[in-house]
Amino acid sequence: MKTLLLIPLLFLALQYGGDKSNTIPASGGTISGCSGAPSDTGSSGCVMRETFEGSTLCYTAFGSYCDNAWTYANGSANFDYTTSPAPLQKTRSIYFPSGSANYAYINFTPSTTVYAGSMVNFSALPGNDNIIFKLETQAASATCYVEFYGTTQFLVFNSGGTTQLTTVSVSAATTYYIKLKAVAGSGTNSSCTPYYSANGTSWTTGTASTDGTWTTDAGRLLLGGLVSATNLIGDDYRISTSDFNYW
Repeated sequence: MKTLLLIPLLFLALQYGGDKSNTIPASGGTISGCSGAPSDTGSSGCVMRETFEGSTLCYTAFGSYCDNAWTYANGSANFDYTTSPAPLQKTRSIYFPSGSANYAYINFTPSTTVYAGSMVNFSALPGNDNIIFKLETQAASATCYVEFYGTTQFLVFNSGGTTQLTTVSVSAATTYYIKLKAVAGSGTNSSCTPYYSANGTSWTTGTASTDGTWTTDAGRLLLGGLVSATNLIGDDYRISTSDFNYW
């Protein structure tokens, strides 16, 4: 049974850290480093990057807008979203309306330590379950996920462990940079650590959960599938085996 801890730590409100609309490489895609746009120098551990600025078929019947072929997509996932506040950068973003049938995922090479990151914007913030993204095993077992929990809390889920909440100030229609470090454990010590930023460079560390029970390496990034959250817009998703910045 998971325990829910509330950590009474107040962080400053995050606001979008400037116009980055034309600074990423046009091709995006799999690169050698996950930071330092537009030159893409930085972390050497980059596994996958998705900017929705490519010409690869995203998934059957979903158009050729991606840098990577996604493993699966369903429902009303939109890989070519341009309605304001999109695009979050360059020319398009991805969009998921609320509903458990609207989702997409991509498999990547599993690793004991995974850093995942994205830009995210919700046009409205309901009472809970504003899930930003999930990391799973390739067999679809949950490892970690992060979400905005209403308008005043930031949540990190760690499968089999303690769900942690940190008090934050969250605004609708505002772009945030989110990272999640997931480390597979050997019994009751898997960990999930969230980070968030106004500008993709200076990060605030949220409260980590360190007592998860999952032992299989994360190897899947899942987006969407949100039952009660509304209008998730995402961009510039990155998977790496080492830490990175966005700018």
